[in-house]
Amino acid sequence: MTNKYMNLTEITDGDRKAIVIRSVGTEDRTFGVKFFESNQSVGIEWYDNKSESYAENAAENWVVGIKETPTF
Repeated sequence: MTNKYMNLTEITDGDRKAIVIRSVGTEDRTFGVKFFESNQSVGIEWYDNKSESYAENAAENWVVGIKETPTF
């Protein structure tokens, strides 16, 4: 995936944070999420052919504990 992206939405709850991102600089705009726990980056997960709301749901699920481990 791309190294170029822009931050869209940040969601925080307790020690967990997720930032919804979107790729830039290409024709294909792919959404993803940057995951953090205790201010440490856990990684980035990209969602090919999914909507921004799909990425927002994944971010919300991470911060409330439904999504336990991002898949990379």
